[in-house]
Amino acid sequence: PTATPPTVPVPFDGSTLITSLTVDNLRCIIAQAVDERCNELLERIEILEEENTDLRATIDNNLSFTEAVDRNLHSSSLICTGLPEGESNGVCSDKEKCIQLFQKLGVAVNGVQFTLKRLGKPPDPADINTQNRQRNRPLLITRNCYNPIEILRNTKVLKTCGEPFDKIYLKADVHPAISKEVGRLKKLAYEEKKKPGNAGVAIRYDPKERAVYRNDIIIAKFTPNF
Repeated sequence: PTATPPTVPVPFDGSTLITSLTVDNLRCIIAQAVDERCNELLERIEILEEENTDLRATIDNNLSFTEAVDRNLHSSSLICTGLPEGESNGVCSDKEKCIQLFQKLGVAVNGVQFTLKRLGKPPDPADINTQNRQRNRPLLITRNCYNPIEILRNTKVLKTCGEPFDKIYLKADVHPAISKEVGRLKKLAYEEKKKPGNAGVAIRYDPKERAVYRNDIIIAKFTPNF
């Protein structure tokens, strides 16, 4: 009879244990590890969401406070556009032009002190572009004894007053960041309406909410950078 060769022991290197596990065992171990990791991530996401909510509330409160301060600073100011810089209607100075303007609006001007400031660089006489040379810079009008809102309600009468008053526009003075952000939202709403993919979709800018809606979903909101 043939002798049986001696059995050579296989050294244990960790693979013996793994190969002894069934596929179901491996699946359970992996699933448990994945579940534990997912639970950790979900807990972290919940914490971040809470922190983000608190941060958003803080930002909104600070924004509201900043706007309130800004409204107080600008509450007695108006921006006038279209008011000629040269001689107009028989007068030359901006003060005299403003007096005529407020008289057309039915606003008392006797004894009232104006603070007037043209905004932007003056036109360059050497500019070859005639339109640039003849442009009229906006005028910042500040008075501390009238309500700008009441004046703005009467500006429609200027359309019936003839030149140059029918080309003059008045608006409330606001922080440049607010004006820029409102302009951005209005432009976005206009561009969204023009997109072919939005045919039949209600795109609108809500001035009260200061947000752009696509149907009833907000796609952009007022976020000025003060």
